[in-house]
Amino acid sequence: MQERKGELTAIYGPMFSGKSGELIDQIESLGAVLKISIMIKPDIDTRYDPVQIVTHSGKKIDAFPVDTKTPQKILDVISKVESEKGKIDVVGID
Repeated sequence: MQERKGELTAIYGPMFSGKSGELIDQIESLGAVLKISIMIKPDIDTRYDPVQIVTHSGKKIDAFPVDTKTPQKILDVISKVESEKGKIDVVGID
């Protein structure tokens, strides 16, 4: 695998503070400037939808569920999506 350089942004706060909503807003705004992005969510989070990140206020975005016991599978998801769509610019993890 080739070396990649990037940036890490952390959104943190207590429950119901809007973290997932902020993540969705950032990913959607990057999509508006033609960045290829994907969202990852823990597979145990099925509160609202098994393949979407859904905020308490109802904001939604498609996501790839990944087993929390094997987080390295995120790299498999990235490889698969890149083989189909090209280089991913942004990975959002909820």
